[in-house]
Parts: sequence; structure tokens; C-alpha cells
Amino acid sequence: MEQLFIYILSFFIYSFCGWIWESIMIHAIYMKKFVNRGFLNGPMLPIYGSGALIVVLFFRMEGVHYPIYSIFLLGGLIACVVEYLTSWAMEKMFHERWWDYSKKLFNLNGRVCLEGFVCFGLFSVAATCLIQPFFDKKLALIPYTVQIVLIVILVTIFVVDLIRSVHIATHLKKEMEEMVKVLEREQMRIHQKFADYEVELEHLKNIKTLRGLIDQINIELKNKHYRYGSRRILKAFPYLVKKRIQETHERIREKE
Repeated sequence: MEQLFIYILSFFIYSFCGWIWESIMIHAIYMKKFVNRGFLNGPMLPIYGSGALIVVLFFRMEGVHYPIYSIFLLGGLIACVVEYLTSWAMEKMFHERWWDYSKKLFNLNGRVCLEGFVCFGLFSVAATCLIQPFFDKKLALIPYTVQIVLIVILVTIFVVDLIRSVHIATHLKKEMEEMVKVLEREQMRIHQKFADYEVELEHLKNIKTLRGLIDQINIELKNKHYRYGSRRILKAFPYLVKKRIQETHERIREKE
């Protein structure tokens, strides 16, 4: 039971660290701004917590010793399976593709890619050989009753956040329909502007134009007083917005 509690607390720590990695470190490097990544509103990415625990438990099977390279390869594979199944399940549940790696090298149906495999493999080695043994020692020092209180609080927050996030996601379609109207109006305006100067519509693919459209969408959604949760999800999963931009762009071309 004590080890079970340690694993539960480890799950939340891994989830929080994954949120820091996705929301702060990656976006600080590439986007130079903070984005609250992930499906939940709170600072947790459960896919990191569950993936890390599955990998740790897999490599802790009694009587089996795995060399570092095996942990890297198998850990990366296990984590990719978790990410693939998560992507598939979310698409089936909400009828939306939440991320897409189709443009990355060696991807599988756009759900996982080589880059993620390498990162997951390195994380698996760190979690199995260094991080989880450290957690086992330090978390065991926390009094049993304190562990129970922490787990109850964290699980309660997690469940409430999950229910709220699922509710927002299931009602996101209405907001997306409004977003499409904004997209059509803005792209028609930009299309006409470029057409006046006899410039090809490929200019719409320019990253500055895309960012401008996304910013315009966020402003209009905010002005329409849509829920914070819906706006946050659109920012956390930009592929949802970019896909609508492409679909709207194709419809405009078909009307010509």
C-alpha cells in the first residue's frame, strides 16, 4: 500500500513536470511565450504521468534486468504506444484530431514520430534509473497520513478538472463553428486584398498570416465572451485552428 501511494504521488509529479516541459520550456525556446498546454486546465499533463508510470512499472518486473539501451528503445516504444492510443481515443471521443505530426520525419499516421520516440526514450532512461528511485526514497519519508491527505486532495482536483475539461471539449464544436465564420470572413478579406494585387493565394500560408489569423480569432472569441476554457484549448492545441484555416481556405478556392 505504501508503494502504491508513492506511485500515485509520482504520477502527479510526472504530470506536473510534463506540463512544465510542454508549457514553459518548449514554448520558451520556440515560441518565446507561455502557453498553458494540455487538455486539463490545471498544471498537469496526465499523458506524461501515465506514460512514465507504465514505463517504470514495466522495467521493474522482478527478476529481469534491462540494459540502458533496452530501456531507451522499449521505453520510447511504450510511450509512443501510449501517445498513439491517447490520440486515437481523443479523436474518437471528441471527433477532432488534437495534434498532427504528419510533417515530421518518420511519423505514424501523424500521431507519433521519431522525434517523440527519442525524447520518450531518454525520459524513460531518466525515470527508470534516476528519478523514480529518488522519488521512492524521498516520498517514503512523508508520513502515511500526510500521503493520504495529499492523494485525496490531488485526486479530487484532478477528477474535477477532468470532468470540466471533458465538458468544455464536448461543447467546443459550437465555438469552432463560430471560429469558422471568423475564418471565412478574414480569409475572404485577405484573399481579396491579395487578388487586387494579382498575388497568388499561397501567401496565405505565410506563418505571419497564420499567426495573424489566429490572433484575430482569439480576439473575436474573447470579445464574444466565450468561455476561458474553450479559448485555452484552442491555444493549447493550435492544430485545431490551423486545420480549420486550411479547410476554410480550400472552400474559398472551390467557390472560385
